[in-house]
Amino acid sequence: MNRLIKYFKTAVGIDLSVVPYNKMDLRKFPAYLQELYNFYHGVILEQPMLLVEFTGDDPLSPGLYKKHQTLFDLITKVPIVFVFRTLPAYHRSRLSLQGINYIIPNTQIFMPFLMILCDKISASLTIPDTISPSAQELLLYYFLHSNNELSYEMLEKGTGMPYPTVCRAVDTLKKASLCEVVGNHRKTIYFEEDKNILLKNSLQMMKSPVTKVIYADSVPEGAVMAGASALSAYSKVQSDGYRHVAISRDDYKRLRDFSIDDRYLPVHIQVWRYDPNLFAHEGRVDKISLFLSMRDNLSESHRAIFNAMNLLER
Repeated sequence: MNRLIKYFKTAVGIDLSVVPYNKMDLRKFPAYLQELYNFYHGVILEQPMLLVEFTGDDPLSPGLYKKHQTLFDLITKVPIVFVFRTLPAYHRSRLSLQGINYIIPNTQIFMPFLMILCDKISASLTIPDTISPSAQELLLYYFLHSNNELSYEMLEKGTGMPYPTVCRAVDTLKKASLCEVVGNHRKTIYFEEDKNILLKNSLQMMKSPVTKVIYADSVPEGAVMAGASALSAYSKVQSDGYRHVAISRDDYKRLRDFSIDDRYLPVHIQVWRYDPNLFAHEGRVDKISLFLSMRDNLSESHRAIFNAMNLLER
């Protein structure tokens, strides 16, 4: 089967996984078919299939292969692919007309179901324009707190997200080509080790964490420095005279004394999609979230500061 695997990879550009059936699994097939074929579990693009390698010297009639295919399909409920060492051209033509999947290593591949599968995979792999807030949280956790090789449990503990939310967020990042997931039972999430490259590739997909801005006379409990105030603290440039802070949506629900439109109150409170305290440093929001929150209204001086932080998309 090594020749088949190498040929498939060269011809199609997709990895084919092949594992022989064990004796227990073989019992499901009639004895007379076990004399005609070797049986293998195959997987392409996460799609399982049955590979049946014809071992006879003389080819059977196409009609008989069709009957065998129908029987294999009833037993396994997965696509059936015949494997031949060699097959005359007229036999190949008749098999193709009957829609029978087959591979002849170094000669020909006829697998109509693979075209349908590839179309489905391509559609599901369309890179999204933006990622979800939970996926953005996972990225920020990696950028600010972690090395590579993360488990789902580590991300659940590190971010405080429920496990199902972590799974959905990882799936979003995988579809956006921002991480890879390796393993079956115990999965490991790998990000690009060069965080500058990953940041450059992901910034356009990330959104501002700010959902709304409200105004108050005093800084609420749980708030961290944000906006122009945080930028001033990071860069020593002068702020605009107001105190800009950020709070989570949960903290916002507990607030009672604030205004939604009085911009002249001394404290401007940003309500964030995720808890700004999760990635805060020395009482300030993290630099990446800060940039995202100000990206749409940057002055030239602000652009220069973020450029020095390597946070401007190029």
